[in-house]
Amino acid sequence: MIRIRSLRARLLAATAAVLGAVLTALLLFSSRMTRVEVRHFQDVVVTRGRGTPGLSARILESHFRSVGSWKGADAAARRAAELAGRAVLALDPAGRVVARSRELSRARV
Repeated sequence: MIRIRSLRARLLAATAAVLGAVLTALLLFSSRMTRVEVRHFQDVVVTRGRGTPGLSARILESHFRSVGSWKGADAAARRAAELAGRAVLALDPAGRVVARSRELSRARV
C-alpha cells in the first residue's frame, strides 16, 4: 500500500474523492429526474390526449390517397386537430410543411 506523506497530496486526493462522489450523485439524480419527466410527458401529452398521433396520421394519409397530392390537406389537418384535441403539423420527406391545423396557420417552420 502506498502511503501519502505530503499534506498537499492528501488534501488533493480527499478533494478528488469528494468531487467524484458529488458528481456521481448528481449524475444519478439528473438521470432519474429525466426519466421521471419523460414518463410524465408521455403520460400527460400522449396517453391522456383525446386522440392519438396515429389517428391524425391516418386522416392525413387518407386525404393524400384520395386526392393524390397534399393539395387541400389543411382541411384534413384541421379535422385531425379537432379529433385529437391538439395542433397538427405535417411535413413531407423533404421537411416542407404540407398541412397544418388552424392553430399553426401563422407558425413559421
